[in-house]
Amino acid sequence: MPMTDRAVARPLDEVLRASYRDYADRLAVRDDEHSLTYAELGSRVRRLASGLGSAGLRRDDRLMVICGNRCEFISVDHACYAGSFARVAALPRLHPRELSQIAADAEPAAVIAESDWLRATGTGWIPPQVSIRVAIGEDGPAGWTPFQDVLAAGADEESEPGSPDGVRWILYTSGTTGQPKGVILTNRTLGAMVRSMLVELPPLDQSTVALHTAPISHFSGGAAAAVFATGGRNDLMRSFDVRALIEAIERGEANVLPLVPTQILMLVEALDQDAANGIVHDMSALRTVLYAGSAIAPDRLAAAQRRLGPVMLQFYGSSEAPFPLTALQPGEHSDLVAPGAAHPRLASAGRPNGFTEVRVAAEDGNALDPGQIGEVLARGPQVTPGYWRNPQATSEVLSPDGWCRTGDVGYFDQDGFLYLVDRKKEMIVTGGFNVYPREVENVISTLAGVREVAVVGAPSEKWGEQVTAFVTITDGHQLTEADVIAYCREHLGGYKVPKQVHFLADLPKSGAGKVAKRQLSDQLWAGRARRL
Repeated sequence: MPMTDRAVARPLDEVLRASYRDYADRLAVRDDEHSLTYAELGSRVRRLASGLGSAGLRRDDRLMVICGNRCEFISVDHACYAGSFARVAALPRLHPRELSQIAADAEPAAVIAESDWLRATGTGWIPPQVSIRVAIGEDGPAGWTPFQDVLAAGADEESEPGSPDGVRWILYTSGTTGQPKGVILTNRTLGAMVRSMLVELPPLDQSTVALHTAPISHFSGGAAAAVFATGGRNDLMRSFDVRALIEAIERGEANVLPLVPTQILMLVEALDQDAANGIVHDMSALRTVLYAGSAIAPDRLAAAQRRLGPVMLQFYGSSEAPFPLTALQPGEHSDLVAPGAAHPRLASAGRPNGFTEVRVAAEDGNALDPGQIGEVLARGPQVTPGYWRNPQATSEVLSPDGWCRTGDVGYFDQDGFLYLVDRKKEMIVTGGFNVYPREVENVISTLAGVREVAVVGAPSEKWGEQVTAFVTITDGHQLTEADVIAYCREHLGGYKVPKQVHFLADLPKSGAGKVAKRQLSDQLWAGRARRL
């Protein structure tokens, strides 16, 4: 019987409640200021859900949270399961205009954010109808309720379990139109995601210590859920500090590292620099380096394997079809690494997870034979049921029989390994973050003097891809690369700002007059086997 036909995965709220009980005395989560056992975390989660309910938050209401890697974020995240709220997590690095678009679409009933961030960013992006406003930390804005006061007002009582199909995460992506789209993940789909992760990860147990340096609100949060499910500890680092990371590994306080490829390259670079100066670090405590989010060159991956040991594990997935759709296991890295060589298989995304169907398909949706290139489709219990309040977009990404279009283009080899070669949709993945060109183009086009603009991804050794703009200027105006970049910084989150701007007399056009982005992209990716 195919694994996709087996028993439905447990909803994630059930998994977390069991962990609070079964691992009560174990340390669950720690940051620079706080540490919580599973029993303490469970109590805090119940009180927070109750306190928010007393403040007026109702089941299935949206709760928008803007918070870095700290224990309070975990408490809010878990309280959404306990109270049956829909979590809308936004990166603190987003521009207020972008936050305003998300809030307008999600219509949150509550906003929870860090006080320091609120002072720096302001609150003008919050819709006036949001009456529940909670500040994490000291000196929150006037009229905001301190996080601790909400906890104090709540009762340490278990809420009635929510529906397995209730919306628990809404992940926002700008989409090809430049407008935000909210990807729905339910209690059940998140439980299925965790189950699939536990199948692919090396065994996790109560000795696991996962150190999170990527945003816990996104990629790293999925890994954290798997660790919570097995009684391990999640340590949270506010920002990526390669020296602090190396020290934690050497102290034996980090044996699982969820990292994006950019962070892996920075870690290996630091280790190489120290080795050149006669300083050799002991990385033997590492059990798993889980990487996802963007491509990594095979030669760089081989170098990381040699420096860190047989611990590399790749997950592939998307917001609409969360990882792991496929996984490249440590043994599938180790058997291939030899000094001075990088086996072609290191360019693959691995083989499909047993609970998920993955197909490379032609335009009609029919599966293609190994070696034939087509769009990657996925179907299974962890795939989104659709977009928030957007049936048109849902119908475009999901087929009537449940296949999700990932927008990635690739092929399977004869051994069942998936290789990604391009993107069907115009998405750029830079440093593990998704950027849709249309959103950047919409901003640049409003800059005085810009006649036309096209944004594409360019190869980058550090970021995987980097946002690159091609601009034509209106007669009588003058613009520099610095002008365009500075303007983007005023209107976009930092990771969406172009790293390079090229000025052309005219943008290449198709016979129908459409900008021929492929020609621009071809110049940047010439000589490369894959375009991502």
